[in-house]
Amino acid sequence: MKSNVSKRQSISPVVSNVIALASPFVDARHRHHQIAIAAYYKAENRDFAPGLDVADWLEAEAAFDQRHGQ
Repeated sequence: MKSNVSKRQSISPVVSNVIALASPFVDARHRHHQIAIAAYYKAENRDFAPGLDVADWLEAEAAFDQRHGQ
C-alpha cells in the first residue's frame, strides 16, 4: 500500500506547474530556481565543458519565459 506522502510528492509538481501557468506573474525565487535547474541539466548534457555556463543560463531563461508567457 502506498502512503499519502508519495501521492502528494507526485502530484505537487503538477499542481505547482498549473498554478505557475495560470498566474500571469511567477514568483522570482521559483523562476530563478527553475532556470538554475534547467541550466544545470544543459551543462550536464555537454559534460560540463567550460565556457558555456552563461549560454546555458540564457537558453534556460528564454525557455522558461517562453513557457510562462513572459
